[in-house]
Amino acid sequence: MALTIVKRFFSQSTDGLPMEIATTASNSANIHVGPTSTNVLDEIYMYAMMDATQTAAITMTVLINSNCFSLDVPVKAIDYPVLTQFPLWGRSASGTVIHVYASSTANLFVYGYINRITET
Repeated sequence: MALTIVKRFFSQSTDGLPMEIATTASNSANIHVGPTSTNVLDEIYMYAMMDATQTAAITMTVLINSNCFSLDVPVKAIDYPVLTQFPLWGRSASGTVIHVYASSTANLFVYGYINRITET
């Protein structure tokens, strides 16, 4: 058994640039679609940052399938860890989708990358 590891940006990111979370409605901001093959794993690294003009913490909610968790992103956060080494296995023809929304639409961004690990 051999493994191939390739570093990639989130599927919905443009060249790895931060994505603004401009919605407070659940399932609205699609960040990444996981693999569809069961022999593929996406190891997720997601970080949050806030514009310097923000004066209050923002609650950010991450949805993976029907599971969700929330965390408070501190004021003026940079490189705030949201998911680190989170395993997202390939599981269906459509792939697992990661969505993010926030308690406020002001100045919250997410960015990161995946390590796509393929078993051959």
